[in-house]
Amino acid sequence: MHGKAAIFHTPRGRMEICDVTLPAVEPDGILVRITRANICGSDLHIWRGDTPLRPGKHIIGHEMVGRVAELGGNIQTDSQGQPLAVGDRVTFLYFTFVVAATPVWRAIARPV
Repeated sequence: MHGKAAIFHTPRGRMEICDVTLPAVEPDGILVRITRANICGSDLHIWRGDTPLRPGKHIIGHEMVGRVAELGGNIQTDSQGQPLAVGDRVTFLYFTFVVAATPVWRAIARPV
């Protein structure tokens, strides 16, 4: 399976839209076809070279929304326990709470 990605090689370098080979979806994975993306301040820091990068190709970004294209065999629900199916619109959380760690975390990490 193939997709497209905006790739850059060096800080302040030009982004190239390239075809990329997508790995097979693992049993606990989800393949999402991105429909909208946003550029975050941390993306700009990386692109400007404020954050050290290893040499090579880089695909950055974490603010996006899309539709489920394929679900791994073990996936039936989203992170909130709601049913999840191919075609559903999803977005990505910035961070995940460890809910089972302590009673304090259990109290804080409730869905709003």
